[in-house]
Amino acid sequence: MSSALELLEQATCTAQEEMRLLREGDLDGAAELARRREFLVAESWRLRDESVEKRMLEALQRLQDLHQGIVGEARRQREDVRQELQQLQGKRKRSVAYGSQRRHPGAGMPRFVNRMG
Repeated sequence: MSSALELLEQATCTAQEEMRLLREGDLDGAAELARRREFLVAESWRLRDESVEKRMLEALQRLQDLHQGIVGEARRQREDVRQELQQLQGKRKRSVAYGSQRRHPGAGMPRFVNRMG
């Protein structure tokens, strides 16, 4: 097997591991593997050999499919985080409004007290 094909196989394994880490929530580990996968693909392209061109194309197609899955998972997680932040922001606003009312216990009372009655 050509060294370019071996590098593409390593990139495929790396992409599968990256997807696993993404699903587990290890974003830093997934980012590191993405950089490694990028290096492996670039290196395999540099070492490409015409004799295995068809097999390389198949391996690159598998990698592209995995990449699309990784991007989809990353987008889904980004959307989840965005929704969580919006919920927390709403809770914080309610909490701040409640806290400001608690600090001023007479806020609902008239400003001037009627001493005549």
